[in-house]
Amino acid sequence: MSPAGPGGSMASWQPEVARGRLGDLRRLSTLFGYHQIACAWDVPAHAANFVVHVQDQRPREVYARFSGYGEHRFVPRHSKRARRVALLAMRATHIVGLDRALVYLTIRNGRLAISGLDPGPALDKAARNGLEWENRHGGPVTLGADPEFVLVAESGLVAADRVFPLEGEVGCDGFRDRITGVHPLGELRPAPSTSPAGLVENIRALLIKAQRRLPWRSVRWLAGSMPWPGIMAGGHIHFGMPPNAQLVRALDNYLAVPLVLIENRERAVLRRSRYGFLGEIRLQPHGFEYRTLSSWLWSPRVTLGVMALAHVIGAHHAQMTHNVFDDDSAHAAFYVGDASYFARFLPRLHDEVLSLASPDDAAAIETIFEVAAAGYHGEDENIMDAWKILQYRVWPVTGPHQASGPAAINFG
Repeated sequence: MSPAGPGGSMASWQPEVARGRLGDLRRLSTLFGYHQIACAWDVPAHAANFVVHVQDQRPREVYARFSGYGEHRFVPRHSKRARRVALLAMRATHIVGLDRALVYLTIRNGRLAISGLDPGPALDKAARNGLEWENRHGGPVTLGADPEFVLVAESGLVAADRVFPLEGEVGCDGFRDRITGVHPLGELRPAPSTSPAGLVENIRALLIKAQRRLPWRSVRWLAGSMPWPGIMAGGHIHFGMPPNAQLVRALDNYLAVPLVLIENRERAVLRRSRYGFLGEIRLQPHGFEYRTLSSWLWSPRVTLGVMALAHVIGAHHAQMTHNVFDDDSAHAAFYVGDASYFARFLPRLHDEVLSLASPDDAAAIETIFEVAAAGYHGEDENIMDAWKILQYRVWPVTGPHQASGPAAINFG
C-alpha cells in the first residue's frame, strides 16, 4: 500500500512536512526506523490486520481482520490487544506530523508493522468546532508524576521490593526482572498539584517517608536514564487534561529537547532503545502521562525546572509551535543522544518559554536551561544528598534485616 493511504492521494490541507514524508516511501521507512517501527508497504489496505482511527493523539476506533473474515471488525479499544495496537498507531501519526489519520497495521514475522497511513479528507467546519470544544481545557493545569529510582549498596543493587510494597505512594515499578523475579525499581507517586513547587514538595515528603522505611544507612539512591546496568528509570509526568497533537509536540520540543543536554549520553541512548520514544504517552482516566523522559529525580532544582516547564507547556502549548522534529535528522539525533545537534535550538526555546511563563515558573525554568547549556548531568549523585535529606538507620521491629545489611541482587 502507498504510505499515503489506500488511494495514495495527497491533500493540500495536510502539513507540508507530512506531505513530504508521506510522498516518499524510502524517507518514511528511514524515519520509522529511527523509532524502531517496522514497515510493510506491500500489504494492501484490505489485508491489513488492524486499522486504527487516530485523532489528536487519541484512538477513536480500532478494527481488526479476524481469520476467516475478509472485512475489518470493531475491537473494543480498552482491550489489551487494542491498546497495544493503538499506541503504535498514535506514535506513527505523531512521527509523521499528522494530527489525525487512519493507520493500517500488519503482523509480519511476529511483529506489528505499519502498512499505510491515510490522512483522509479535511475536516468540515462542524467537525473542527467539535474537536476544538473537546480539546478546550479550562482552569489551572494539574500535574502529577511517578519518578523511578534504584537503591545501591556497597555489595550491589538492592531490589526495591525488599523494602517497599508494590502499591502505594512509595512503592515499586511494575517492571519485574525475568531472571531474578524481583522488582528492582522504586517509584514515588506523589499527590498531584496545580503548582510545580507544590508537586516538588509532595515529592520531597515522599522521599523522607521512603528513607524512613530503609533499614540501612549505607545505601545510595540513584536516578537518571540507567542508574544501574540494565535497569532503566523513567520520569513520567501526568497531566490532568486530555492530550492533543500540539501538546505532545510541544512536550517533545520544549521539554524533552533541553533534557537531552543534561542526560548521560551513553545511558540515555541505551534507555531509548526500549523506552522513552518521542511522543510516548499513555492515556489515563485523569488525562494522560508523558513517558519520554528519564528520571529527573537526581536533583531538586532539575525536578522543579522540569515541573515548571511542563506547567507552562500544559497552559500555553497552542502558542508553542516551533518544531525541531520537522527535520528528519532531529529524530536520528535524539536516538543517538547528540547534544551538540540540539544545543543550537536552546536560545530560541528558552526565549519562547520565558515569554509565556509566570515569574515563579520562569525562575525554575532558567535553572534547566543553565544546566543544559553547561552540559551537566548528575545521574551519579545520591538523591538523598542532593535533596538534603538526612539518611539514618531505622531498624524494623521485626524482619530479617535486623542482623544483617542489604543483600545485593546480581543482574549481570
